[in-house]
Amino acid sequence: MWTRHALREAVEDSFKLSEVEQALSVCFMMESGLGKEKAVCRVAGRYCTVILVRMKFGIKIITCWKSSSWEMNVFDEEVKK
Repeated sequence: MWTRHALREAVEDSFKLSEVEQALSVCFMMESGLGKEKAVCRVAGRYCTVILVRMKFGIKIITCWKSSSWEMNVFDEEVKK
C-alpha cells in the first residue's frame, strides 16, 4: 500500500512503482525509529530509499525518494558482505 505522498515522490523521481515493490525483496533495511523502517534498494540501475511500516497484511510505503550518496555507499557496503 502506498501513501499519496509516497506515490508523488516516486513519480517525481521517475521510479516505477512495480519496480520499487520488486526491489524491496532485495534491499538493505535500517530501523528509523517509531516503528518505521528505512530500506535502500537498487531499482533499474538507480538507488531508491523507502520509508515503510510493516502492517498485519503487508507493508505501507510512507515515502520514497532517490537515495543520497551516503545511502548508496551503505547499500554497496552491505551487498559486499
